[in-house]
Formats: sequence, structure tokens, C-alpha cells
Amino acid sequence: MPRAARLRAFVFDLALLAGLQAATATVAVLVFLVQSGGGERDLTSSAATTGWAIALAAVPAWLGLLGQGYAAHDGTPGQHRAGLAVEGTPLRRLVRLALHPFGMLGWGWLALVSGLAALTGLALLFASAAVIVALGGLASGAIVLARPGSLPLHDRIAGTRLVVR
Repeated sequence: MPRAARLRAFVFDLALLAGLQAATATVAVLVFLVQSGGGERDLTSSAATTGWAIALAAVPAWLGLLGQGYAAHDGTPGQHRAGLAVEGTPLRRLVRLALHPFGMLGWGWLALVSGLAALTGLALLFASAAVIVALGGLASGAIVLARPGSLPLHDRIAGTRLVVR
């Protein structure tokens, strides 16, 4: 598997997230400004909640785009552009996404939202999943750098494989 293609796919997918985050943050700031009269009055809790909900919407939207890419093209938008595909059933590809280092952001988002909803136990569970996935991502990176032909942990566990189309 060419490292350059993997890197291009990774960077493209992260650029998608950055674009979505910039868009949602811009809309959230506009909501804050409109609701506060340009900063002349304090935000109501309802306006603040709305703004933060918009700002935090980038991560699940991005993960939805990645999941849709798995369904439509057997890979994320970045993998599709880089000429790569993920072999495996749709369920296995979904498990791969949940265990991929990108999935850490989804688990972290779920932890944050659960914490905001005062669901402390659920927030801790999701935060633990985020940490486990992050550590697995670090281990996978080390494995792939040490043995370029080997499968990362998320592929091993999910029973998938990233291939050149």
C-alpha cells in the first residue's frame, strides 16, 4: 500500500473536517452576534445552546460524510480521491470507521454531548472509547511505520483491508 496515497487520503479527509468546522464556527459566531445585539447584551442560555449546537455539528456531519463515502465508494472521500478502497462488508467498514483514529473524534463528541446533557456515566464511557481508539491509532501508526505492509489495528479488528483500486 503506497504511503503517499494513504497520506493524501488522510489529509483530504482532515481538510473536509476543517472546512466543515470553519463553516459551523462561522454560523455559530453569527448566531452569537445576532442574539447578543452585536455583543451589547448577554446571550440567553437558549441562544448560547443554539450557537454551541451549531458549532459542534461539524464532527457528526463529517463522520456522516465519511460513512456515506464507505457506503457509496468503499472508502472515505479522501480514499476515493487517492484511488484507494476498503475491502469488507458494509458492517465491517462501519466498525473500521468507529475504530479508526478518525473515530476518536466521534467518541469524543459523544462524550462531550453526554456530559453537557449531565449523563456522566455515558460521558465517561464515550471518553474511554475515545482514549482507547486514540491509543490504538498510535499503536497502528507505529506498526505501519515499522512494518509498512502490515495491517493497522482497526483493519485487523474489523476484518477489512485498504487496497489500491
